[in-house]
Amino acid sequence: MKSGNQKLLFLLLSLHRAANHERVRLDPWTVVVDGGILFIRRVVYPYTFHFKAVNTHLLLETPLSGDPKGDREKVFQALENGHAFIGYDLPASTKGFRFEAQGKDQRAMIGDRVSAHMGVTMQIKLPLKTECLLKKDGQVVKTWRKKTTITYITAEPGVYRVEAFLRYRGKRRAWIFSNPIYVVK
Repeated sequence: MKSGNQKLLFLLLSLHRAANHERVRLDPWTVVVDGGILFIRRVVYPYTFHFKAVNTHLLLETPLSGDPKGDREKVFQALENGHAFIGYDLPASTKGFRFEAQGKDQRAMIGDRVSAHMGVTMQIKLPLKTECLLKKDGQVVKTWRKKTTITYITAEPGVYRVEAFLRYRGKRRAWIFSNPIYVVK
C-alpha cells in the first residue's frame, strides 16, 4: 500500500506524463492533457461489467457442438424464432428460467405460436422464488410472489410475456424479460 507521499509523487509523475501527450491510466481514472486542458475521467462500470450483468439468453433445440458453422446456424435460428429472453444476471443467475405453453395438440416455447382452441396451459419456471408478472398484450393479467413454478390456463388469444423482479441492494429490480408466446385463434 502506498503512503500519502508516494501517492502524491505518483500522481504528479502521471500528470507530467499526461502533459507530454501520454494517456495515463490510474485505475479507475484516466488522465489526458489535450490542447493544454487536463481531462480526468473515471470509469465507474466498464463495458466488461455490463456484459456480465445483462445478457440475452438463447434457447437452443440442441446444445452447441463446437462446430463454428453449425453453431452459428443454431444461434441465428434461435434469434430468428424469438427463442430468447433478457436476464439481469448480476444479482442472481437466470439459468433455468423457462416459459412454455401447452395447447391441445402442440407445445410452444418462447417465440412460438400456439392455438387457443380448447385452451392453453402456460408454465413458468423461475430459478428463485420471486415476483413474477404474466402480461397479455402489454397488460398484467396475473402477478405471483415467492413462486418458482407457476401454471396459468387461458383460452384467450393474445401476446403473452413474462417479467420477473427481485430485490437487489434494497430496491425492486427487473430480472427477467421473456420474448412472447403468441396464443392465436
